[in-house]
Amino acid sequence: MKKLLFILPLLAMAISFCSMSSDKKNETPAPAAQTAEVSGVGRKITWLDFNTGYAKALKEKKIVLIDCYTDWCYWCKRLDKDTYTDSSIIETVNKSFVAIKFNPEKTDSRYEIDGKTYSGMELLSILSNGQSSGYPTTFFIKQKKMLPPFEGYAGPAEFIKTLKEKVAQN
Repeated sequence: MKKLLFILPLLAMAISFCSMSSDKKNETPAPAAQTAEVSGVGRKITWLDFNTGYAKALKEKKIVLIDCYTDWCYWCKRLDKDTYTDSSIIETVNKSFVAIKFNPEKTDSRYEIDGKTYSGMELLSILSNGQSSGYPTTFFIKQKKMLPPFEGYAGPAEFIKTLKEKVAQN
């Protein structure tokens, strides 16, 4: 019984210590902010805010890639960490798309389309045609025409196929 009384506090301390250190290991940085870059092997995807990116895509006749994320979304962070840092993804996005980071939960942002201004949730409703499926969702727009979105997380091998399909729809 005396051994048990001695071991229990030690076990509790060990569990507490392991819990604290594993929390720090599992922390992942928040998705890149608007107008930020997610780095890759020596290169980066340049992310624009919606208003700047949408206008640029129309002018350059490129496909808009909208990474719709939230700050609390685990799979959004994994997409940033695993997929958007892959060199083939970086190369394809930079060549054929205008990349936009969009967090619809930001209440201080306003988004413009054809002279009308929308909140983040209103823009999400427009992008998803009122059928939002969760986060992350990658939306694609080609010259004001919505292309089918990609819903959820995808690793580089799966996501590159989606990007190539969108480019082929040109």
